[in-house]
Amino acid sequence: IVIKKRIIIPKNQEMIKKREVLGMIMKIGIPSALENALYNIGIIIITYFLNQMDPNGLNMTVRSYASQISSFTYAITLALTSTNILFVGWMIGRKEYDKCFKLTNKVTLVGLASAIVVSVLAAIFCDPIMSLFTQNKEIIKVIKTVFIMDIFLEIGRVFNMIYGNSLKTSGDAVYTV
Repeated sequence: IVIKKRIIIPKNQEMIKKREVLGMIMKIGIPSALENALYNIGIIIITYFLNQMDPNGLNMTVRSYASQISSFTYAITLALTSTNILFVGWMIGRKEYDKCFKLTNKVTLVGLASAIVVSVLAAIFCDPIMSLFTQNKEIIKVIKTVFIMDIFLEIGRVFNMIYGNSLKTSGDAVYTV
C-alpha cells in the first residue's frame, strides 16, 4: 500500500478484491444487525407499556417466566438455523441449489417438530414447571394461556428464522420479515 497525501491507494488488485468482499459482507451484515436492534427496541417499548398497564407487575412477571421457559424452544430453532446457514453458504458456493433447497426444507421440518413438541410439553406441564417458581395461581393461569399461544408463535418463528436466514445467506434477501 502506498500512502500519498493521507489517501490509501491499493497496491494491487488483491486489495480491491478484499474491499469488494468486505462490501458484500457489510451489505448483508448491517441489515441483519439492524433487524436485531429494531426487535430489541420493540421489546423495550412493549415492556414499557406492560409496566404502565399493570401496577401490580403481573404482566411483567408472566412475560419474564414465559420468555425464559420458551427460550428452550428458541434455542433449538437457533441451533438448527445456525447449522443450516453454514451448509447453505457452502452449497450456494458450490452451486448445489437443489441440495440447498432440500436441506433447508428438512431442517425446517425438524425445527417444526421440535418446536411443537417442546411447546406442547411446556403447555401440558405448565403447572408443575411453574410451581417450581411461584405458587400464585393467577400467574400460573395466565402463563398456561401464554404457553398455548406460544405453540403457534413457535411455528411461525421456525419458518422465519430458518427460511429468513437461509435467504439472507444465499443473498436472495437482504431484509427479512
